[in-house]
Amino acid sequence: MGSGDTNCTPLSQKRQFVNLAAMTMAPPSIQGSRNSDVSGNSGFTHDSSNSLRKTRPENRIMRYFYAFFGSPQTSRVMCASDKEIANYIKEFRSEDKFHRTNAISALVKIGPHAVPALIAALRSKDKNIRTSAASALITIGPPTIPQLIESLADENDHVRHYSAAILGKMGRPAIPALKSAICDRNMIRSSSGSIALSKMGVAAIPTLMETLHDNNPHVRIFAASALGRIGPSAKDAINELNKASKDPDESVSEAAAHAIAAISR
Repeated sequence: MGSGDTNCTPLSQKRQFVNLAAMTMAPPSIQGSRNSDVSGNSGFTHDSSNSLRKTRPENRIMRYFYAFFGSPQTSRVMCASDKEIANYIKEFRSEDKFHRTNAISALVKIGPHAVPALIAALRSKDKNIRTSAASALITIGPPTIPQLIESLADENDHVRHYSAAILGKMGRPAIPALKSAICDRNMIRSSSGSIALSKMGVAAIPTLMETLHDNNPHVRIFAASALGRIGPSAKDAINELNKASKDPDESVSEAAAHAIAAISR
């Protein structure tokens, strides 16, 4: 994500906006002395600051807000180096929830560029780091899906667990990728994909019913198990599970029977 991106406001530019805000919100008696300093550093002129001061106070505040944080139309993404991203993630260690929340918000603004570092943070032994990284990934949303799908086969238990949980919270946008994951030849990714689909609940039931007919026995097992984990809400799948309970593969038929029992509680 380069600094030339028109939807990207570099951190140095944000500091200039802060200086401008400080200048124009200052009492009239000292504004003149500040004008020359700020205009020299940020490129804003005395005339432009005067025009801003003539704006209604509430409108000025919103202009400063959009300048610093980015308006919905023009600055949705904040630029950051890998080092800055790493520093934000270090804030996840803090016992102060306010610090963690601020770091999460900053990383969400950075967006997809922060995703690899956030997924790596899921490996941490520190629960604050893992949960904060997961929160940021959930908020960034669908752009994280491809990398989270890859992480379903990660050798680290925490990464697999959190990736499945996050994808489960994504809802329908994640279903096509999770359908591919559950049908993957990699048993770990397939199992993790089924867990993610089960966490999605009712929205995943049609996909899981379809995968009960997959040619691969382990896919049918994982699909049946996922439906069982959903529980009574998966009652629409009972007929398909009854068919699966007669599967020639004993492991599939057992998984289907367990699922039926869990749904019928």
